[in-house]
Amino acid sequence: MNIGTRFQTVRVIAAAAIVATLIYAGLANQRNADAVAGVERALELGRNLERLTVAILDEESSVRAYQISGDRKFLAEVGSTRAVYESALRRIQELSRPEPSQAERSQRLARLGADKHAWMRDQVELCAQGKLEAATARVRSGQGEVLMAELQQVVSAMNDEGKMPRARGGRRTPGSPCSSCS
Repeated sequence: MNIGTRFQTVRVIAAAAIVATLIYAGLANQRNADAVAGVERALELGRNLERLTVAILDEESSVRAYQISGDRKFLAEVGSTRAVYESALRRIQELSRPEPSQAERSQRLARLGADKHAWMRDQVELCAQGKLEAATARVRSGQGEVLMAELQQVVSAMNDEGKMPRARGGRRTPGSPCSSCS
């Protein structure tokens, strides 16, 4: 092997090393970009879960104030809080779609939210009809409180999983929540 051949071999090896380094750097950059996107998605999910929860709590407070006072002015904001709730729920469902366990939870969240809204609507109707004893009995039954507790449990599970770091291959690290909400 002469000097020219050796020099040519060294150049080929150096070029291969440079190409391998560039490929590795590109893959590392893509993993980093994926991780950043995952963090951004988790943050947005958390913000929308908070918006949804606050909207339900605001509506619940309005219904309670109406039941106590009989003054319909407390129900004036129910439409706008419902719009915030619906908007947040749609975004939560979009963000949850790629994750089967989160998608399952977002469906459960939608069902619980619908049940809670129906409970509040029925409460308002009883009060509007002057059936305050029946409305008070419903509050004492604890059904509304149970619905809210279940809803908050699902929100917490979604938030917890959204914050869970991922291992390579897209799987949650050990100890991550299972697909059920409780």
